[in-house]
This record gives sequence, structure tokens and C-alpha cells, in this order.
Amino acid sequence: MTAAARGRLWRTALATLVLAMLVMPVPLSAQSLAAVPVEALAEPNGASTSPKPRVRVFAQDAPGLARMWGQADGQSGSNGYVELELMLGTHPSLDEPSAAALSASFIVDFNDAAVQRLRHQLLTDLGSRVPTGDDVVRFVARSMRGDYASSSPYASKVARSLQGDCTEYSLLTAALARSVQIPARIVNGLALVYVEERWQAYGHAWVQTFEAGQWVVRDSALADLPGPAFYVPAFSFSDEGPGYQLDQMRHIGRMPSRVQIIDLGRAGGMPNRD
Repeated sequence: MTAAARGRLWRTALATLVLAMLVMPVPLSAQSLAAVPVEALAEPNGASTSPKPRVRVFAQDAPGLARMWGQADGQSGSNGYVELELMLGTHPSLDEPSAAALSASFIVDFNDAAVQRLRHQLLTDLGSRVPTGDDVVRFVARSMRGDYASSSPYASKVARSLQGDCTEYSLLTAALARSVQIPARIVNGLALVYVEERWQAYGHAWVQTFEAGQWVVRDSALADLPGPAFYVPAFSFSDEGPGYQLDQMRHIGRMPSRVQIIDLGRAGGMPNRD
């Protein structure tokens, strides 16, 4: 196959993927991607003292998803699913931040003038206070407008349009976090949420910031969600350069295709995130 033919094949695959995401119904919010089926196999256990739901996550590359969560090779993922215990606002991350988590890149181009203007506004709003990841999330959430039809591959373009879905929200969040010296990376995976009195799951993008020695979930797209949100990361970008789309395609098999809730603990009765 020639290089031109391979290029056409990749572009066709990417276009098909994006189209599939866009035509899926998205009742949760304009920032979410595609809905993922959720099956609740357990009722809330009132006697449980654990707020951590246990789920079975199905994916084409379930062993790769298991490795993402730090599970040992072998049985993990061999049946096409991974069993995980989820926690509000966090998930396992075994690695320390690299220099890339503070650097400008092809897609997280925070040195651009439009991003720098927003950085100045953020710092002005905070006065003398040192910004945190939560400050960045709140600033992006109130600055952006949800628009599922918008598509901006670079943080600089998002900074000019201030609209988009979870992809754009995460790009701008990562860019502003890095611009104020908070290590940040974009994560793709699944958001499991409790809205309209039922559990729902959506393909989603968010940001992790490294603060106080650990990676923390920072999701500006769902910052105002009234119910709890749990996150299943499938991959983060290992290449933020011009080949970022190919990097995304290499990991697409880890994206969850179905979720079974096998133990809700106290999570089933949570009215909000706190």
C-alpha cells in the first residue's frame, strides 16, 4: 500500500469515527460524546460503608485497559472486560508527570496570544492567590459555551471561539493549567454519571492535573453536573504533535463499549458529587 493510500485509509477511519460520535443521541450535555450502554446488576447496598461503585468495563482491547489501570497481565481483561473500583474525582495513576505535562505542544499551544489573554484574565480574577486546578476548571466552565457541532483541534483556536464539546473544554483546561505551571494532561475514556435518577455512561475527554503529589480529575465540561461522576480513563495522549490523531487511533480499542455495575455501595444514593 502506498503512503498516499495509507493516508486516505486513516482519514476515512477517523471521519467514520467522528461521524459515529456526532450522530449518537446525547441527552446528558452538549459536551459529552457518545452514549455507552449501562447495565446495573446490583441495587444500592445500604449496609455498605464504601462509596466506591464496582463496575465491569467491556472494551475491544480489555487487556490494554487493564494495563492502563495498573493491573497485572494475565487474567485481567482476558474475558473481554476489566473489573474496576471507581472513586469520585480520582483514579489510579502510577506515573509521575513528565516534562511534557508542563510544555506547550502542537495541540496544547498555550504560548499563543489568545490563550495568554485568558491566562491574564484568570490571574487577574484570582488577585494574589496562587491558581489551583479547580480555579482553572471553574474559569473554563464559565468562559466556554457548549456547542457539539464545533471542532477545534488546538487550544489556541478554542481560546478564540470559546465553544465546543468535551474535547475543546479539555484542550483549553490543559493549556491554561500548564500556562500557570500546573502539570496537566488530556485523558480520554468514560464518564459514568448519575442523572435523571439513573446511571448513564458517555465517551468523554477530561484533564488530569498533578497536584499535591497525585493526579486529580479536572473536568470543566461537567463542572456543573448535579450528580456524581466517576471516570474510567482509557488513554492519554503520548503524542501531542502533528500525529496526535494517529496516536488516538492506536489506543481506540481501549475505549469502553459497555458497562455493568456490579456493586454500587453507597454510590447509588449519592445526590451530588460531595
